[in-house]
Amino acid sequence: MRARDMKYKECAERVRRIFGDSPEKVTLYTINESVSRSGMSAVIKVVAISSDSYQNEKYIETIAYGTVHGCGLDRGFEAAYNIFCYAYPNLRYQDFLSHRWL
Repeated sequence: MRARDMKYKECAERVRRIFGDSPEKVTLYTINESVSRSGMSAVIKVVAISSDSYQNEKYIETIAYGTVHGCGLDRGFEAAYNIFCYAYPNLRYQDFLSHRWL
């Protein structure tokens, strides 16, 4: 599976801006916007929740939006995994990445 129109380097910059250079945990949420008739591709939005330290408010920031090919719920993890690997190439995703569906 490969996302056609997700620009992973730009997405990685957004993730690093939200979570910093050495995060404790990175949680990326995916939203299934639409699915093709065949079910073999979907438009997926990847978002992260950031907080404002001054006013203690939470914000939902869009990280990526694009078409991912393949079927099943692995599409969302694939998008989150690729973005994480571009943002933090030296960290093990098993220890730092948390993926959730919205």
